[in-house]
Amino acid sequence: MLGCDDEVRKALPLEVSDTLAASPQSLLSDAALKEWQERAAAIGLPFSFSSQTGDRVSLACLEAARAAEKVLAGSVYERYFDLHAAFQQVADVSFDPFAFGVLCELRAGFTTRSSQNMQKRKDCIVEQLQVMTSNNLAALVVSLGLVESIDVNWDDLVLSTWQWVLAKLEDPPEEEDARGLVCREVATAWRQLIFYLALASSQKTAISKMGFHLHEVSGKFGDAMHCHLHAFLIAPLQKALDGETVGKEYALLGNVPGSRHWLLDLEWGRSDKEEEAALNVFHYDKLNEDLDADG
Repeated sequence: MLGCDDEVRKALPLEVSDTLAASPQSLLSDAALKEWQERAAAIGLPFSFSSQTGDRVSLACLEAARAAEKVLAGSVYERYFDLHAAFQQVADVSFDPFAFGVLCELRAGFTTRSSQNMQKRKDCIVEQLQVMTSNNLAALVVSLGLVESIDVNWDDLVLSTWQWVLAKLEDPPEEEDARGLVCREVATAWRQLIFYLALASSQKTAISKMGFHLHEVSGKFGDAMHCHLHAFLIAPLQKALDGETVGKEYALLGNVPGSRHWLLDLEWGRSDKEEEAALNVFHYDKLNEDLDADG
């Protein structure tokens, strides 16, 4: 029996690693999480996860958020999504699922139940739940001991997810609904990317490679789109890495309550924030310095 347990302990991290490498931009399915949960529990490595198919805030959701706090407190992920205060609340043992649900509502920008479209309200709250639980990635990492595991190459996952994001944005659809779906898919992938970055062995190098890759494919984007990708993706991420809190004004989310998502107008003319964006353009001289410093 002990030998069987050892086999499972070796197999699970490899399976998780292979799954992430095959589709680093995607949410882990409930089916995969359930299977891993059962096998991990059988060898004394239990974890809880937040279902991707429901919107009810349960004790399992709260426990998944607590796992995220253990892994991500003080990280670039915490600063990018402005989670410091939220993580402190979640870590409090007296904090219950109802309070966690209220916290997700407040982070989504809703203070009443009747002031916004109910479907949009639900989508925004679920997304904040996903932010707080890191799409269930932290729960796996804590249970299987993957933070510093050689089984997962977090640095490679950062770049491969970024490549997927850029490929997704190369030719955005014309239909409004289809563009909205792209916004949500890109935001999910971006959230995964920042989680991987938080665990990467060389975060500066990872962001530098992202900047270089964007430069390499810049011919596929218009000037306005290229400017936006620099200003509203890479630059805020760099600020978070430098110790600054980014917060919801610049953090990329798939659902934006009460306003139009900037990704919907990505390649159309000048943005209202283009002048501000120009001040945040990524500087390749600094990229070279970072790469040299990291060897």
